[in-house]
Amino acid sequence: MTSIITTRFRHSILFFSLIAIVPASSLAQSSARIQTQIERYVSPCPAVSSKFARPAPCPAIVGRSQVKPAEIAPEQTLSIYSHGDPTDEEQYMLELINRARANPDSEGIRLQTTTDANITQSYQYWQSPTPAQVGADFHTYPAKPPLAFNAKLITAARGHDQKMIQVDSQYHVGPDGDPGSRISNAGYNVTGGWGENVFAFGNTDIWYDHATFQIDFGNPSLGHRHNIMNFDAGDILFTEVGLGIVHGGSGYPHVGTVLTTQDYGNRPERFILGVVYVDANHNGMYDPGEGISGITITASGGQYSAMTSTSGGYAIPYSGSGSVMVTASGSSIGGSIQQTIQFSGDNVKVDFIPSTALQVSLLSPPADTLLNTSSFNFSWSSVTGASKYRIQVATDAQMKNLVVNDSSLSSTSKLVTGLKDDSTYYWRAQAKTSSGWALYSGIASFSVILPPGAVTLLTPANGAGIGSADAALSWRQTSPRVAGYWVILADNKALTNPLISDSTSLSYPSDTSYNAGAGQLQPSQRYYWTARAENDGGWSAVGQTWSFATGTLSVTDQTQRESVTISPNPANEQANLAFSLPSDEQVSIRIFNSLGEELASQELGRLSAGAHNWTWNASTLPAGSYVYELRAGERLDVGRIQLVK
Repeated sequence: MTSIITTRFRHSILFFSLIAIVPASSLAQSSARIQTQIERYVSPCPAVSSKFARPAPCPAIVGRSQVKPAEIAPEQTLSIYSHGDPTDEEQYMLELINRARANPDSEGIRLQTTTDANITQSYQYWQSPTPAQVGADFHTYPAKPPLAFNAKLITAARGHDQKMIQVDSQYHVGPDGDPGSRISNAGYNVTGGWGENVFAFGNTDIWYDHATFQIDFGNPSLGHRHNIMNFDAGDILFTEVGLGIVHGGSGYPHVGTVLTTQDYGNRPERFILGVVYVDANHNGMYDPGEGISGITITASGGQYSAMTSTSGGYAIPYSGSGSVMVTASGSSIGGSIQQTIQFSGDNVKVDFIPSTALQVSLLSPPADTLLNTSSFNFSWSSVTGASKYRIQVATDAQMKNLVVNDSSLSSTSKLVTGLKDDSTYYWRAQAKTSSGWALYSGIASFSVILPPGAVTLLTPANGAGIGSADAALSWRQTSPRVAGYWVILADNKALTNPLISDSTSLSYPSDTSYNAGAGQLQPSQRYYWTARAENDGGWSAVGQTWSFATGTLSVTDQTQRESVTISPNPANEQANLAFSLPSDEQVSIRIFNSLGEELASQELGRLSAGAHNWTWNASTLPAGSYVYELRAGERLDVGRIQLVK
């Protein structure tokens, strides 16, 4: 026995499977003929090259079967039915498909008026159909019942995506066989027929991938649209679907980075199906990340129940008719939600959007906040009767890459540390009551930009005497994303009442110096200064504070006083400073280390003209370079003392 395949053109390739008895000697010839026909009518997926600037899906393929329903064993006899575990992207595509089947006219308007750049570019490239034609077509299509996910069809669809990635090619018939054999090998028992759509050049814009099938770029027979919408009287009325959306392709020109296979099926079973979700963005439909898993779904008078999968979706086989009470229950939705529907032999979609009464509200940081710290105390509102709270912080909006996942909190706040510079995060929280964990809050994002690190001061050297009243201040900054600098100069180490405070005229990276010249500085004076850097995170902390001393500008003053003599220099335990005065003058001496920190200070009072000595006890200090300042009247002498131990 073998299957004799005939073909006819209309909107897609149609396979009619007839049971027939043939001699064994004819089997090989018949198989060869079938293979030739499949390749002739199915293979023309456009080979992607420079002339295919906008790749299109393979022409759609459909198969019919005349196997009687009585010959097909039930797929599942368990009381809990599973439609598989579709991803959020796969669930979202099913929601788009079912939205279109429920209201084709509105779908046509969306496809006609979309501003999605990928779709508008495809319209321009392919030119047919035009947006107006798409809108007109969909205006004539009848509404159709929704499709239910089938776990085995999902397996077949994903497997085909993986095989296309492996062989780096878009096709219907190839190394893993034809769609009918793949679907059968996955364990799906077809009774009413099957169909397949393939698009191996998708991207993460699921709306674009869906619209590419619906508009049917590059396929004037509109086979993909027939499979999705079942709008023609001769179309198979599909009841189930497996969507495989797989990432990982090599990219243009062979296969794209996202591949989609849609495998459609028809069996006697009919379903109550839907999704349980929180409409976080208030757009009236499911979006990726909004589904609620683990919710039990039951239908009055039915033989099956279901539990929502990871994406929040479910399906229940149902064979009754009339009024049906559908119930969703679970601790995360605060108990039970019920809806009454009328079931009359076609699939029915029942979505549940739970009340948010038990949801916490995020308080701090508010959405889209910019933090300039690596630690922050997150807070949210309380829920009456809550015993625990959970906070999650992630690096992605889908909340998959968690850096914080703490469900042990008894209060409505948590100090989160270790936030990284130049990063965007997402966070949410939820409460736990006696009924279990309630719904998560909405997701809020925040960014972290830390202020720059402290600048490194370069010149003048700390503690130096510069011999004039002109100071060329310079520094170095290695932190990225610096916008500007702030220079502060004062006559005291605390930098109070600064003589210079300039935070407006310096920009990065050109300005890493500042000239403090005559008119700003006085001769014979010690000054203290620092510089700070700024970015969107704020100003850097005050790092180093250095000092320098201006020398005496008057030549007459310089010749009137004797230089200071240090002995011994280098010194060990103590050093003697010898100096002479031309007249009676008030004298003071200060000693600084290499960081500009004052170690010793003594007011010697008013000394008479002539020679004088002052001894510095350095017995408790480590080896190194030290700076002295000797002020006599209005004059200042600065020098270095070297200690060796």
